[in-house]
Amino acid sequence: MANTAIPIIDLHLFLGNNPAEKALVAAQIHEACKSFGVFYLINHGIDESNILQNMKAFFDLSSEEKNAIKISKQGIARGYIGMGEESGSDALEVKEAFSYGCKWPSDKPLKNTLQGINRWPASNNLPNGWNTSMEDFYSKMIDVAETLTRAFSLSYANDENYLGNYCNGGDTISMMRLFHYFPYHKANENFPDQQNRIGSSAHTDWGFLTLILQEHHVTGLELFHNNEWIEVPPMEGALTVNCGDYFSMLTNGEYISPLHRVVSSGKERMSAVLFYYPAYDAKIPTIANQKYSLFENQDISQDASVDINSISFGEFIEEKWKQVRR
Repeated sequence: MANTAIPIIDLHLFLGNNPAEKALVAAQIHEACKSFGVFYLINHGIDESNILQNMKAFFDLSSEEKNAIKISKQGIARGYIGMGEESGSDALEVKEAFSYGCKWPSDKPLKNTLQGINRWPASNNLPNGWNTSMEDFYSKMIDVAETLTRAFSLSYANDENYLGNYCNGGDTISMMRLFHYFPYHKANENFPDQQNRIGSSAHTDWGFLTLILQEHHVTGLELFHNNEWIEVPPMEGALTVNCGDYFSMLTNGEYISPLHRVVSSGKERMSAVLFYYPAYDAKIPTIANQKYSLFENQDISQDASVDINSISFGEFIEEKWKQVRR
């Protein structure tokens, strides 16, 4: 069961024409984001079962098929990431992943470095229409994120349009990441000497907001709250939502970008995560006491810093992806 302390918010109420119901959702979001930075979202319109089946089909492909679309250590973050090829700390993250973004026509010029053509697996072992189904999933998750942006606007500024300009074009640079987490012993063969292991290192998310579809009945996501780690189990029929660093800074830290991690329960686990970004050219806000992963150097091989006053959000994120690739 879900941690009942974490709020549950009904998106359907916000989509109606009842001002009182919209105000209720906005108030619930306000409290959730100030207290946890996380909430469960129900009645969002996403078909979870089909997506989980598609994810399993991809991760069941052979290593050769997945490695044929391996992600580049430079450039856009699209493609396959094998175990040990990405980490936000010095720990081995015992997971594999697949990353993609919006559907981009091959004949349309790119406007920035985070846009690009998705790298799809060339396999006869996937269900018919797999690529199209995953593109549709991305679009629907973007729709949910954009609706939440209006709800966040109402919750923070009492104006549904308040945050719209900050995210103009953000759908074209946002990232969907499919994760497959393993029990830690699965790393024994290839990484016998690296005993510092985790599913995903403790971090805050860099962007505007994050939507997570968790596999049912397997807990791995944990939230650091009131100086302790608490579980955020999957709730059937619900997405898990958390604020990102950028949005937290827009609220001057009033809305929490929560520190979270993924740990192994001894079972395999899958999740699909949309990292919804603001506009590529958005200016990065500055506030006092910035304790966000956005500003931490996550490249363990070197000391590096970037002047946030001379770079856009999109340019900054491009450097961040380089930091976590191994």
